[in-house]
Amino acid sequence: MGTSTLVSFEPYLERLQKMFDNQYYVVFQASPNGKAGLQRVNVTTEVPNVEIAAPDNVWVPAGK
Repeated sequence: MGTSTLVSFEPYLERLQKMFDNQYYVVFQASPNGKAGLQRVNVTTEVPNVEIAAPDNVWVPAGK
């Protein structure tokens, strides 16, 4: 406690809220191969200076 300045969580919470406000749900159709496995995913945008948080791979079940 002492005489030091208190730490503010406000900048962290504002950044977190901005991230939550700018989330989007993306749906895509994966092409299944002969067996189940991970397939590479590349998510891009035409908008410059955008940070995208997405998985590099997705699990795709075997095709019929």
